[in-house]
Amino acid sequence: MSVKDRLEEQFKDVEKSYKELLAEIEKQLNELEKRANKALDDLQEQVPDEVADAISRLREANASMRRRLASMSDQALETTREAVESLSESAGRVTGRPARKPAKKAAAKTKTKAAGAKKSGAPTGKASSKWTKAELSAEASRLGIKGRSGMTKAQLVRAINAAS
Repeated sequence: MSVKDRLEEQFKDVEKSYKELLAEIEKQLNELEKRANKALDDLQEQVPDEVADAISRLREANASMRRRLASMSDQALETTREAVESLSESAGRVTGRPARKPAKKAAAKTKTKAAGAKKSGAPTGKASSKWTKAELSAEASRLGIKGRSGMTKAQLVRAINAAS
């Protein structure tokens, strides 16, 4: 087995472990969120309006934190993929064999499925802010846009439209 093949196999193992860990974290976060919301519901019924408003703001902050956590998870996985692709390309240069790029197709499929998007991938047509970040990232990956993991939605839209 070549160095490149071993790297790809190891990446698949790491990716599987990462996804399992994310699923467990998501499960635990959901359970904590249920408990917190139950406690907040009980508390909200017993306190003055000012405190009830503060509780509502806490719920909004919690939802915002969960969105940021999901975004960070996507970025971490994308950064890992890019690192493995770079290692694979380096291994190809060392062995004299061209690097295969199955990870890009897998990345696009994984992100599309994870986002609950259509089976066909990102929506067709010109990229817009109506696309989810996962759909934009998948399309950027398909187009081979570098630095996509650190881009905002607006930057992804511009980069995709410029590349297509």
